[in-house]
Amino acid sequence: MCTGRTLHSRELAFDAEHMLERLRLFFIILLGETVLTTGRAMTDAPVDLPSVLATAGVYTALVCLWAAYFGGGEDVITDSVTHSPDPVRSVRHGVNSAYLVLAALVALAVGSELAIAHPTEHGSLTVALLLFGGPVLYLATTAWFFGTTTGGAWKERLLACLALTAAGVAAVWLPPLASLALLDLILITTALTLIRTHQHLTDSLKAATTE
Repeated sequence: MCTGRTLHSRELAFDAEHMLERLRLFFIILLGETVLTTGRAMTDAPVDLPSVLATAGVYTALVCLWAAYFGGGEDVITDSVTHSPDPVRSVRHGVNSAYLVLAALVALAVGSELAIAHPTEHGSLTVALLLFGGPVLYLATTAWFFGTTTGGAWKERLLACLALTAAGVAAVWLPPLASLALLDLILITTALTLIRTHQHLTDSLKAATTE
């Protein structure tokens, strides 16, 4: 429907479910590329205990970032968009957020390569920014997406961003291996918290639609 020369997106016929599926696939591809980058870094690194532990730490972080969205989060998004009066707007936010997620995972991948190559060396500002800045951008972006789309599951992400920022400051003086351990601790806690939060949101949305 047009009002004057303004076209309202909420009046458009739109296959939101199809676009959300494409968005999920894009996220999976981005995470997969980060896994491959980590694998290449592992093959170039010496086969010793610190490098193996660093690689395991990177993979743990990636699994946590995967769980932070796919641990029930995609169900919340799907339910919210399906019942949204303006699904075009919600999906547009998802597509826009994908670019920042890409930048976040690229930063994490580069930081992971440095950590795997030199796991026991002195910490540096570069490694700290990449290792912690990537996850901060990832969680901040998805916090905005969830906040604007579902109205929930954003506070937990922002709290995780604060914890990661503080840990990133400390990581400047820590060996990369210790920084990865700190990163994993925060991300594991965040992923477990978000899985529970997503389940509560899904239950609330289902209860609201049945009333």
